[in-house]
Amino acid sequence: MNPVDRQFFLSLSEPEILTRMGWGEARGEPLEGQVACMCVPINRRDQPKRYGYTLHNVLIEEKQFSCFNSFDPNYPYLKTFGRPKLDRDFRLQTRLRTVARLILDGLILDPTKKEHSFGATHYHAKSVTPYWASANNMVYLYEIGRHRFYREI
Repeated sequence: MNPVDRQFFLSLSEPEILTRMGWGEARGEPLEGQVACMCVPINRRDQPKRYGYTLHNVLIEEKQFSCFNSFDPNYPYLKTFGRPKLDRDFRLQTRLRTVARLILDGLILDPTKKEHSFGATHYHAKSVTPYWASANNMVYLYEIGRHRFYREI
């Protein structure tokens, strides 16, 4: 990520950067899948020594959330987000903004914490199997929508 884009993303409010992450990573998911994906960076932020001390730093860390990587096809849209061309895009953005605020206010529970006291710190699309998914320090938790969720131990 170039320094200008980095500064732009760092200038966004927490709800706004989380909304953009939700759009870039999970816009085609059902609501539960969107919430689960959007809770992962919150779970990482809650382990600051491992992942980062702010939601912003967790999200824009290189190669962590693909939509914030400059080579990802969603990346250019994250910078122009908020200027939807279609009504359905406006409705989705509005829904994701509401979800982001509710998650950050603790009013929506993390669906990856159903049977665990901890939530997922990683996920991937079911269509791929990243190298880290089979690592000894990863515990598989759930499949929600088109994603598989894990906890790093």
